[in-house]
Amino acid sequence: MFSNLVSLLDSFGIAKHVRRRALSIFSRPPRWTRRREYAGAGLGVVSLSGIEPLELKRLFAVDVDLVGTVLTVAFDDAAADSVTLSINATGYVASGANTSFGSGTITELVVIDAGTANTSSFTLLDASQTLSDGLLIDANVTATNVAIDVNASGGNVTIDSASLTLGGNVTSGGPQVYSGDVTLARNVTLTSGGSRFVPDYANPSLAGNLDTSSGALGVTLSSDGQYAFVADFRSGLQIIDVSNVANPSLAG
Repeated sequence: MFSNLVSLLDSFGIAKHVRRRALSIFSRPPRWTRRREYAGAGLGVVSLSGIEPLELKRLFAVDVDLVGTVLTVAFDDAAADSVTLSINATGYVASGANTSFGSGTITELVVIDAGTANTSSFTLLDASQTLSDGLLIDANVTATNVAIDVNASGGNVTIDSASLTLGGNVTSGGPQVYSGDVTLARNVTLTSGGSRFVPDYANPSLAGNLDTSSGALGVTLSSDGQYAFVADFRSGLQIIDVSNVANPSLAG
């Protein structure tokens, strides 16, 4: 092939340097062959056996999952974490140790922690949907802040956190149970179809009582804990001084 090519170039009177260029082009091995030779020479060749496996990392310290109509916030107790949750009219938005969002109807909110080795903090910033199947926050969740009104009509409310800051009115169809220390961020009203607002102590006891003229339909405690405002069935608003819980008195 090359001898025929040389004869052809001679017949056209091609200069020697041009002929050398043309011959070198046709004498080169194919590009894929050269690349294979370079690889065989050890240029850029990497053994897969030398690659270390990737270390598993936590994507989210807290899982937030909406399954059906139940929204679950689950701390993994691997570190001290906090989550702020907003339940809007169309779904939810989470921030903090979990930054996620989802859409759908939410009828129940459950907040849990896998252990108590590390602290966990949960804030409910918005609850625009009715939690008709209830609200449950377990005892492993160190601190809870309910910053807004919660409507759990049809369900129960159980908050077992050691520390609870309550900044909104809570309405439920069943009992409301608060097991830890409760701090009122403002005046709040607790309305329950179960008519039970007692900590879940092992042996609760009656600290004091005061009979109103009729049945109490609702109770609001002042933020300083000194007065209870009772909506009486027949007499209307009754203001009770509860600064001495053993001996509450009618203040107005």
